[in-house]
Amino acid sequence: MPLLVAVKPGAVAVSLGGDSVYAFDGEGRLLAVHTAGRTFQRALDGRVLEKLPSQTSLKGPWERRRRWLSETAAGGVLTAVYGEMRRHAADLEQALGRASPPPPAGWLEATLAWDGVRLAADGERFRSVYAPVGMLPPDQYRAVVLQAAFGCPWNRCTFCTLYRSQRFRVRTVEEFAEHIAGVRAFFGAALPSRRWLFLGEGDALSLPTARLVAFMQAAAGIFPVAPSGLGGRALQAWRAERDEGYVGFAGFLDAAAGARRPPREYADLRVLGLRRAHVGLETGHAPLYEALNKPGDVAAAITAVARLHAAGIGAGVIVLVGAGGRALAAAHVRDTLDTLEAMRLGPDDLVYLSRLRVMPDSPYDRWARAERAVALAPDELLAQDRLLAEALRRPGGPHVASYDIEEFFY
Repeated sequence: MPLLVAVKPGAVAVSLGGDSVYAFDGEGRLLAVHTAGRTFQRALDGRVLEKLPSQTSLKGPWERRRRWLSETAAGGVLTAVYGEMRRHAADLEQALGRASPPPPAGWLEATLAWDGVRLAADGERFRSVYAPVGMLPPDQYRAVVLQAAFGCPWNRCTFCTLYRSQRFRVRTVEEFAEHIAGVRAFFGAALPSRRWLFLGEGDALSLPTARLVAFMQAAAGIFPVAPSGLGGRALQAWRAERDEGYVGFAGFLDAAAGARRPPREYADLRVLGLRRAHVGLETGHAPLYEALNKPGDVAAAITAVARLHAAGIGAGVIVLVGAGGRALAAAHVRDTLDTLEAMRLGPDDLVYLSRLRVMPDSPYDRWARAERAVALAPDELLAQDRLLAEALRRPGGPHVASYDIEEFFY
């Protein structure tokens, strides 16, 4: 049977023949299975998500068929994968011996030691280290999340229900130190596969600068962060020279807090490793921004991004496709593009186009019904997404991608 192995820092992919590919982390935890056009992905808390290809292009870039497997079905997938690995252990040992670069020492033995009981216990271990991870931007899905706080300090946006039931609380420095030690122990040999450190939860970068400095200094003491000023090939070389190294810190930042922070404080955070802040603009149309009950205003969002840029920090700007429905569609697109132009986004920046999903009887739903803001149909959503993307994609401009929060898991 043809057998292929690919080794990257902190991760190993295995094909035991046919069209099935298994991906594992450096600890031997199963990350994903690709087989017969289907994908199964294991979250760190032990759940398994099945993804199937979309059957129609009309639904757009956000629509994929997906479902969380039952505990029994998830256990069946995991049992089958590890059973196949054990059946081919001898061949795998030879293939791994020829792999360049080699896998972590003892990787195969560690991988074959996983079973249903141990995987279930690992999910419980994850939950002992982490509170629920509500949301990450797509460029940070593989980041090491460091939870500086719980919940969201604003938590009043009309369209967002992620943190409604969670009281906002900031960890003490001592609590944070204990947390990051637990994070490091949990990931272990899987850490080299992760490039970023993400300060969570919602809008954690809106915390007072002094607290952020203390958190970042504590984290950098056990997670090596690239020196300020490294980029491009120099950054790649720095990471290649060590088993583990991180591009820097990222996190969410609200516009109001971002505009209030003095430029010199951004410079201090840059020196400590802050490399990207994600700002939820959602819309550049001022009345709609107000209706979404975002903190600050459109001008504050522009100021926040300008101060990030002045300090050499990249911005990730999030836009809600479909916000305002049909009534405000033209104004939403026009003013959002004008706002993004005013932000002077470049190749170190990102724009994420995220489809608005309206929860029944949410504040946004009640506003939309009162204002007769009829939601866009799927083809209209796709058209708005393409209009925004095509206007933003240009040489020297930001990276543009879709952002489906229902795709996220950690």
